[in-house]
Amino acid sequence: MLSAQMCIAQIRHDSRNYPDNYIDYNGRKQGNWYVYDTDDKLINKITYKNDLPDNTVYYDIKGNEIPLQKTDTEAKPIKANQTINPFNDSKFSAKVFNCSVTVNCLIKVDGTVQEYRLVSDCSKKAQVKILKFIKSFEFQPAKLNGEKVLSQKTFYYGKSF
Repeated sequence: MLSAQMCIAQIRHDSRNYPDNYIDYNGRKQGNWYVYDTDDKLINKITYKNDLPDNTVYYDIKGNEIPLQKTDTEAKPIKANQTINPFNDSKFSAKVFNCSVTVNCLIKVDGTVQEYRLVSDCSKKAQVKILKFIKSFEFQPAKLNGEKVLSQKTFYYGKSF
């Protein structure tokens, strides 16, 4: 149990994600934070010390642990199919921004995506369109000391972000 001196409050974003997290009196993230997908399967266990991730473990769809290294550069999308970009449609954008969609991607060293996981979603229609668009991304992989490394990238769309 957390003492009152250590922690300002337990933060509970929803019933699945981040059950053990807390923010200390200085506003810093502390402790273990867990991230689950929409199927209630564990994606991450992130240990924070003074607001910085100290250790991150990714769990693939089969439940295998994949330790992730701290990187010098993040993986980033370098190309996407703009003809299927749902945000080019103002009617779609207005609907999506009444809810939120969060997608987590595990990106391999060659820049391809090993798996896509929904952390939150709104309508099935929005989910399908956003996933289709994200699956069109080509990535520049993350690097550590100049070497390409396995990493994850999370995309947030919607009203909470």
